[in-house]
Amino acid sequence: MAKGKREARPPEGVEFPADDTGRRSTLSLNSAAFQASVAKVDSGMASQIGQDAPKWRKKYSKYVVENVKLSSRSPDNALAIANAGLDYLHDNMVFIRNERSMPLRMAMHEFKSDSFATGTIKGGARLPKTHNYEVPYKNKMLSGDDLLVQIDRWVHQGVIEVSCGHALNEVARSSEWLDLSRLPFVM
Repeated sequence: MAKGKREARPPEGVEFPADDTGRRSTLSLNSAAFQASVAKVDSGMASQIGQDAPKWRKKYSKYVVENVKLSSRSPDNALAIANAGLDYLHDNMVFIRNERSMPLRMAMHEFKSDSFATGTIKGGARLPKTHNYEVPYKNKMLSGDDLLVQIDRWVHQGVIEVSCGHALNEVARSSEWLDLSRLPFVM
């Protein structure tokens, strides 16, 4: 293994389905889930989503709004759309354990022995005097001006939404926000 390269982790747990090349695309699953969610309530919208699927990264926000509008027309619409979307995801998302892959719906019925627990963990390490916001990217940790330039590139390339870029910039420029020592977290 080359220095600085991390070995790819084997898929485990809930994963996006792999395509014919083994790639796990979020875009194709998301557009198909939106299409399936509205198909029984508005077949025209479902058809349009199918046509726009190849351009989903640029078109999805329109369908989020349309999905909400359609859902808000009646309780029946809301339930039908939510249930159809969940059914699609349960049937198409995969669960992998010990290199065995199955639809998420099957795993929800098969694996019932794991349980949840509650507990408290209190850190005891000394807090650093300064906090630096860093983002791992291509085997480097980006911070400061390098991070701000990369965020700008991501926005211009359409990798992230403008609002996401603004949020990342805000955090990168507000080091006082990085001290989370007084905040509880629930996982």
